[in-house]
Amino acid sequence: MGSVCGKHQDSLANPRANRRLFGRADFIAVITDRDIKEDYTMERHLGAGSFAQVKLAVNKRTGVREVVKRIPIGLGDKELEEMIQNEIQSLIQCDHPNIIGIRCAYKEPRVIHLVEEYIPNCQTITTLFENTKSKFSEELRHVVVTQMLHALNYMHQNKIVHRDIKSDNVVYSDSCPGTQMDPSKLEIKLIDFGFSKVSTTTNNTLNEFIGTPYYIAPEIIEQEYYGAPCDIWSLGVLTYQMICGELPFEASSKAELFKKITQGRFAYKQNIWAYVSAECRQFITACLTLAQYERPTAAQLLKHPWITSKVDDKAAKQASEEFCEQISSSLHNIRKTNSMQWTIISYMTSLNLIQSDMGLLRKEFEGIDADGNGKLSFDEIKKVLGTKLTIDQCEQVENVLKDMIDVNGSGEIDYSEFLNLTTHRQQLLSRDNLKKAFDKIDIDSNGVVCVSELRKAFEAGGGSIRSEKFWQQVIAAIDLNNDNQIQFEEFVKYMENVSQKEDGELDSFVMA
Repeated sequence: MGSVCGKHQDSLANPRANRRLFGRADFIAVITDRDIKEDYTMERHLGAGSFAQVKLAVNKRTGVREVVKRIPIGLGDKELEEMIQNEIQSLIQCDHPNIIGIRCAYKEPRVIHLVEEYIPNCQTITTLFENTKSKFSEELRHVVVTQMLHALNYMHQNKIVHRDIKSDNVVYSDSCPGTQMDPSKLEIKLIDFGFSKVSTTTNNTLNEFIGTPYYIAPEIIEQEYYGAPCDIWSLGVLTYQMICGELPFEASSKAELFKKITQGRFAYKQNIWAYVSAECRQFITACLTLAQYERPTAAQLLKHPWITSKVDDKAAKQASEEFCEQISSSLHNIRKTNSMQWTIISYMTSLNLIQSDMGLLRKEFEGIDADGNGKLSFDEIKKVLGTKLTIDQCEQVENVLKDMIDVNGSGEIDYSEFLNLTTHRQQLLSRDNLKKAFDKIDIDSNGVVCVSELRKAFEAGGGSIRSEKFWQQVIAAIDLNNDNQIQFEEFVKYMENVSQKEDGELDSFVMA
């Protein structure tokens, strides 16, 4: 393991001495001490929702485009404030490629700004199927539903219920408007977690009457206690809508609509259903099971014949085989990276400084994630690498995964941890990107970083608080001129050996 400039080596360079490293959730701040306009330039208006104005903004320090949702809070409006808090809490916990990412939040007495991931040419999912000149593609619908299931399976296993699954809350990037979308390039994102709820149990314990009428589950209308199955019902409604362009339950009044939903009667009456597979209709029927306790879970639906029949296991395996050499090389380099250097890499990855290869990395992640739970077990990763590794080498890989990659100690590799491992290291740690990261940490823009600024950057989420002594050790390890602060050139020097390309033999566990 690499040294830290020869100072305090045991406490910083040894990952086992600092088992709880800093990760994605630690970098997400709720900022109360400065105005959002100090950090962001508002570019243009994107739209408006029931509660928020949405604008495209540019981070002044990194140049990264992000979305800002401005939500006014009325005096004493505790309900709206609680809803926004639920959204922030849910999104901080969600670390998944098909769920919108949150960057930070700015909280003022009467306004809250949520800063989220920007999706270029963002469109709601129904626009994908509105081009009447395009040939009907069940495959395209299948891709959307499969990705939705991956997101829901991840959420439900982490005790998060969305409660507002509908067409407006599933979006994608339309890179070539007016042309037929290539299913292999489609990536959807689940957005708007304002109605979401993080539960303390997997049991059905929710009882608020909440949701969008056409998509709302019967158990909510019947005022039963409910939980994750309500999202599955809504997914069934959305899948039906994506196939035929109409909703399974429609009526002229809300009372009549709710009556139809609680009866659970619908039909495949439109002509288009003649061109739809029996497995697809069976999938929808399963989602729209009236009794919530008999409704299949997202994990079960991922094994449904309609989903599994269109999965190309061979292609996924080949993709992972091609990718495992890069993973092995990254694991080798990480063994020479100390814990603070790895924290800086994680921080820089979270800034979204590199966006060009995200689609490829998402596909590789899904190819390795055999059980579709949105996390990679050590066994899943070793299975990808295992055909060319000895038992001892596999054990070495697992030790590196546990000690360095799994920063939150969950026993699995989250999506952000996977990106830390696989993002192109030299590109991420270019001098330009290092300057952007340094400027982001240097809050007062005085050209140097002090202990308080390090703490604000890496302890923003409040989940991993370290002592003053720890941070003084970090400063001492990077500070070359002993002035008790970090200058940019010292920051570059500290990360220099991490970004250098390896020219020699790879480590013993790296594939030949």
